[in-house]
Amino acid sequence: MIDDVEDLTKKVFNSDAQDILAFGKFGIEKESLRVSQSTISRQKHQESMGSPLCHRYITTDFSEAQLELITPPLIDKQTGLNFLENIHHFVSHKIEDEIIWPFSMPPFIKSDADIPIASYGSSNLALLKMAYRNGLSHRYGRTMQAISGIHFNYSLPKQIWKSSLFRQEKAVSKKL
Repeated sequence: MIDDVEDLTKKVFNSDAQDILAFGKFGIEKESLRVSQSTISRQKHQESMGSPLCHRYITTDFSEAQLELITPPLIDKQTGLNFLENIHHFVSHKIEDEIIWPFSMPPFIKSDADIPIASYGSSNLALLKMAYRNGLSHRYGRTMQAISGIHFNYSLPKQIWKSSLFRQEKAVSKKL
């Protein structure tokens, strides 16, 4: 039985799992605010970037001005970074008089009302997403939700479950 992370780490490095892990898929989600004249943009998400409700790679997060750029799940790290760079470049050209804020912390905000909640339209899914964001604004405040960052997602390759690590432990995926 694997009792702790340190034990698991040692067992991974002493098994064939280490080589298998290189074939897992990863994705990146990069959140950034659109800023105009040193304040959060009040402009709607530009149609030229696609629908924030339906676009696979360019959407909004909490705020209408908070872009979320998403890569597909990929095995090759450089391909993923290039994909993210290309999306960023595309968006930079579409937002014209705005900039993509490079910091996690938002620029100066006078009040929560200065942070527009994302709007997705009038479909049931759109209304659900907006209701969720309204709930977050009441629970945590809009300023807290405007903090942006990068999310790294990783999916284990299917081969991992057949590795010697799990044969040694007689483990099944449900126990992990």
